[in-house]
Amino acid sequence: MMSASAIARLRLDLRRTLTDAATILRPTVTASDDAGESVSWTTVAAGVPCRVRPDSGGGERALPERTAEVTRVEILLPPDTAVLPRDRIAALGQTFEVTQVRAPRTIAAATVVAASVVR
Repeated sequence: MMSASAIARLRLDLRRTLTDAATILRPTVTASDDAGESVSWTTVAAGVPCRVRPDSGGGERALPERTAEVTRVEILLPPDTAVLPRDRIAALGQTFEVTQVRAPRTIAAATVVAASVVR
């Protein structure tokens, strides 16, 4: 088993690679007057260290009214970051829709989020 100081060193090394900052946004759905729903986005964490890197899975996605170009990325976050598949992450001047959260495989590894650009 790894010592607490070894884990702390590994996490510090990881944080040094997370050179960008992210804001994690969570949706709140409320009923609207016209029997529909309205979604607002609330900041649940700001200034979270991150690294955004391209994901090779980009391409086109068919939507009912058009075909959209989808830019996919991976966002690396500290292992203790609370992020959910319905969240959005704002970083590098763009907003990304979280499509998958891959939990850290070890206690010192990054949380990896698969996401696509919100257009």
